[in-house]
Amino acid sequence: MIDEVKRLKEEISGDIIVPASHTLARTLIEHDLLDEVRIVVFPVVLGERARLFDGITADKPLRLLDSSIIGGALVHLHYELSSR
Repeated sequence: MIDEVKRLKEEISGDIIVPASHTLARTLIEHDLLDEVRIVVFPVVLGERARLFDGITADKPLRLLDSSIIGGALVHLHYELSSR
């Protein structure tokens, strides 16, 4: 899968969007194939669940590009994965 994503990034101009897949996002982050992360925070406490950044083995600095409130309750965060 990693080789296919690398190939797509080379061949396609524009955005490749992966909605709501924490497993795929983790894999792409781990292999430095994700350029941006857009997260919507829902104000609900669910207890222990899968977390987006669990299992990533190296530090991956994020730079906040934008934040906004959606409908008075949700928060949209837009981050760029920064190179060190």
